[in-house]
Amino acid sequence: MPASPGDPTLDPERARAAIELACPALRSATVVPLGRGWDHDVYLAGDRWVFRFPRNQTAAAALLVEERLLPWLSPRLPLPIPTPACVGTFGETGWPFARHELLPGATICDAGLDAAARTRLAVPLARFVRALHAVPLADAPCRLEGDPLGRFDVGRRAGRTLDRLNEWRSGGILPPDAASRLARFIEEAPPTPPADVPVIVHADLHTRNLLVGSDGALSGVIDWVDLHGGQRALDLAAAFEVFPAGGREAFCAEYGGVPDATIAWARWRAIDHTAAAFAGALEREDSRFAGASRQALIEMAEG
Repeated sequence: MPASPGDPTLDPERARAAIELACPALRSATVVPLGRGWDHDVYLAGDRWVFRFPRNQTAAAALLVEERLLPWLSPRLPLPIPTPACVGTFGETGWPFARHELLPGATICDAGLDAAARTRLAVPLARFVRALHAVPLADAPCRLEGDPLGRFDVGRRAGRTLDRLNEWRSGGILPPDAASRLARFIEEAPPTPPADVPVIVHADLHTRNLLVGSDGALSGVIDWVDLHGGQRALDLAAAFEVFPAGGREAFCAEYGGVPDATIAWARWRAIDHTAAAFAGALEREDSRFAGASRQALIEMAEG
């Protein structure tokens, strides 16, 4: 389909043309779709190079931040992350697109890990998040703005999430008891937003953005489009989005020093975020991520 400023989605032919123009050495390489999300169309060239094409202005601006921040951040973290370099622009938008080397592994949801295997990832993920939050925000090589999406804006977000939960309960998509419990958690949001000192946050840690190797161990963290200076509860939400109850306890114990109020906000964020992810996965017919998101919601409802 042709791209336009309102929908800059690239089909494989147009992606190949943009890649070959920016990187002539890849003219004979195989170019295949690797994924499509809210923010990027992603292609793999030559079995080695990942190319990310923004699908909106926010993602295009974020790509320029990633280009400066991620190579600086990478040696400070205990797991591999992408280190993108912008290599060209595409379409009528003139937005940049970027290339980075493919990180080994499969996403947690594609790997189909069971509860026990996911629980084994809790400690290493907590160490990664703790290391990320320990990097001084003031030392970043470019300015990181605060949360641009109001992720803890209960007034704006709760109604939409409740509507989704009610729809899934009535439609049999979620077990009625689970949907009702999740709705109560959303309705009983803590009285004030979290007030921790801002830290560098990934802000989108879920099973589609965490890689595991063939041995089941964490092998990388991808999709940094939401990188900003924000509340650590945004990343601590991974304790609920990725793990069953036992994994949550191990994650929080390893991260250490988390007040109950921050945990409460992390759970609220996890439910709101996972509901949005589930809705998006259903819309995009991403069956594996939809299944992982549904499972996460059910596990969150259990405690």
